[in-house]
Amino acid sequence: MEIFRNQVVIVTGAASGFGRRISEKLATYGAKIIAADINFEQLQTVVAQIQKNGGQAEAQFLDVRDRDSIDSFIRQTTQKYGRLDYIFNNAGIAMGGETYAMTIADWQKIIDINLWSVIQGTVTAYEIMRAQGSGHIINTASMLGLIPGPLSTAYSVTKHGVYGLSRALRSEGKDWGVKVTAICPGFVKTNLLNTSQMFEMTYEDMMKILPYKVMDLDKAVDVILKGVKNNRDLIVFPFHARFSWWLSRYFRGLLNWGNETIISRYRQTKKTQSKVG
Repeated sequence: MEIFRNQVVIVTGAASGFGRRISEKLATYGAKIIAADINFEQLQTVVAQIQKNGGQAEAQFLDVRDRDSIDSFIRQTTQKYGRLDYIFNNAGIAMGGETYAMTIADWQKIIDINLWSVIQGTVTAYEIMRAQGSGHIINTASMLGLIPGPLSTAYSVTKHGVYGLSRALRSEGKDWGVKVTAICPGFVKTNLLNTSQMFEMTYEDMMKILPYKVMDLDKAVDVILKGVKNNRDLIVFPFHARFSWWLSRYFRGLLNWGNETIISRYRQTKKTQSKVG
């Protein structure tokens, strides 16, 4: 995709999952990748491989819970390269399980990482891009930012916030030449779920109740970058995400019934396991 050639691109959460694959793919298109993550050792491996393959990339340690560090990182990158063309606010975590088992500290953690970091990254990048008269902000939300996500309630809350931020700011940014896109993927094969913090639930429990087929990561990133290239305001994929979103708008009761059925089956399974144990 020629549109990305020589573009200055920040990607957070770039050591794994979406962030890693987006960085790798954009590097093959000739973009200059500034990859950031708290897992610096793994990030350096990713960047080294990009460079070995002939791409332009550099690694930056970043704890997205530190909003001052996000602000400084974006400004220093812009100063170094003279501009900022794209920022993928992608860093995030997942939490799964019963909401009653979560503490306020758990809520604070996921809100800091999934929502506040995106707000900070967006606000700083928007200021820079507005001044330069161009730029594209891409924020990773989720299908659970479009529909209710029981057994992932806190995650769903943060992703609804990212979706709302992105959609509203897009209208404000248009006259300034700033584009904003929200990515709303369904279930994609990354390490997000199996590294999630679970509450009275295991990764295996989560996979058993998923009524969807998990999408291949490479295919997902191709969809994302094509949507960014075409300046889509909202990138919802795969089919199960689009279909669930459609249900939530036109047949809300049916979607609620489906969610309640999933929860009922999950709780019944846990009761059975408890009796057996």
